Amino acid sequence: MIGVDKGDSKFDNPYQYGSTAQPQAGASSSGPQLQRNEELALQPAQPPPPFESQRRNGGSVVIESMVEPDDNWVPFDGELPPEFTPYQAQHWVTGDGDVISHDPHLNEDGKFCINFAETDHVTSSCGYLGEALYRFLLQATTEPPKLILRCRGTHRETRTRVVTHSHTGNNGSTHHHGTHTKTETYTETVVDFDFQINVSQQHLLEPSNWTVADEEPAYRGKMVWEKDIQDGMSLERKSTRRKENKSYKKWTTFKKQSGLAPWVPMALRDPESEGVRYSGHGLLPLNTNLRSSRSVRNWADDYCGSHKVLKEFVFEKVVYGWNMAALEQSIITLIKSTYYSGDLSVTFQTTGNKVYIRPDNWLSRSLSHWWVKLLLWITLIYPFVWLFKRFATNGGGVWKVAGAAYPLKEWVHCEGSVPGEDVAQYMMKKEEEYARLQRDRALAALPSYTASDQLSSLPAQSSTGDAWSVQRPRTLAQFNLPSSPAHASSATQSLPSAPVISRLKQTPKGISELVGLREGEWFRMWEGTISKLVLLRTQRSDPIMLPSDVLAESAGAMLDGYHG
Repeated sequence: MIGVDKGDSKFDNPYQYGSTAQPQAGASSSGPQLQRNEELALQPAQPPPPFESQRRNGGSVVIESMVEPDDNWVPFDGELPPEFTPYQAQHWVTGDGDVISHDPHLNEDGKFCINFAETDHVTSSCGYLGEALYRFLLQATTEPPKLILRCRGTHRETRTRVVTHSHTGNNGSTHHHGTHTKTETYTETVVDFDFQINVSQQHLLEPSNWTVADEEPAYRGKMVWEKDIQDGMSLERKSTRRKENKSYKKWTTFKKQSGLAPWVPMALRDPESEGVRYSGHGLLPLNTNLRSSRSVRNWADDYCGSHKVLKEFVFEKVVYGWNMAALEQSIITLIKSTYYSGDLSVTFQTTGNKVYIRPDNWLSRSLSHWWVKLLLWITLIYPFVWLFKRFATNGGGVWKVAGAAYPLKEWVHCEGSVPGEDVAQYMMKKEEEYARLQRDRALAALPSYTASDQLSSLPAQSSTGDAWSVQRPRTLAQFNLPSSPAHASSATQSLPSAPVISRLKQTPKGISELVGLREGEWFRMWEGTISKLVLLRTQRSDPIMLPSDVLAESAGAMLDGYHG
């Protein structure tokens, strides 16, 4: 083999001897070129860096710019490109806080086509993407719904009134006029108190998207309820029967009253069934909140791919986590404890919890106004519109399969907890961590001394032979540390607080902590305020935000001349 023993072959590794080969004897070369080759030969070997050492960003190699930092790039036309801004869809908000949009971009975001090559021709299949609709729904989740408690008390009173009637008579050729009075009895409804409290004010946690399970009845693009049944490797869509729909409505009402998450399916309604745990206030599913085989984005694509004239996508916002039935009963008992015996109504209402996406055509836009529907009902035209929407192929369809859930409380897995660990073991481990952290921060707050400072500050040896017996630090003050917890340093005060045992429980994954406000805590916070509102016969239309608002208003309500 050539050059293996001598190592002077040009086929050897060029990075071992330089980037160019040595010139052979007798070869003619110019002086400068020979000097250049000698300099390259004397340079140390620098092998190329491996490919993995290149910096990456998002899976692609980042190429370093050759432009100096002080250079300013200017386009050829002298204008910089505009900054990226998200698309703002056209919509309006109803009086109840619901959002309605007929923006065409949300109905047909982008069209794509796939070509299939056949033997003698090419088949094209086209569809629409729902990216803009999906982004609009995600943006809508940033505006949470409002959970309002309304308490209304009325009673009926029987009253009397004197009514005067006039009459005209004709007796032959004589005309006469007369009047007579009559006492009438009537019943009138008197409102004793009527007030509202904003329950969701500063109490809602981060939302999460959810979808309806495949086996549950729902509007999936038609005007009837349907469900998806697993048929081998595919899903078969079938219309549900009236008995199934009635049972599902009862289950939905039970979930709202019990504080269950909206994605809890009907199959898990038994506390002893598989995949469910029972925890005082209701059932908590162990599975994910996306119960459907399709995601929210897939349903948005399905809606945009439809060409129906009166199609509609409904995105529902749900507040869950509290046992509303038990809370309503507690409020009723509280109001009756004030010796109120009238007709009492205590209800929880959710406003601003719907987002409607409808096509951009004159018929769909007209039907979005209630007064147009009323006019069509009076003129008996709306029944024909309903028949077209219900039975026509390109008439109408409803997608009501997804939404956002806002918990008032939820269980969150504690960091550092392991499966099989109980609450006592977890609390002991946390106490040890807090004690160690506090000791480390206290040691870090001690003043540091150099060796020269220590030698210069050494005292003279005492008669006892102990050089530190006179100036030995004996208190925390000599270490410049506070002696009482009230004057602790900021480093010590910033220690994390230990979790409350009543908010911890054992789960298959370890220990979970309850985050949020419990319904009992809220009731204890508002108990005195609700009783005061009932006793003062309060009537106001705007919701009350804080208990302090009522205390400030009612401070002098019982004084003579306070109301004028």
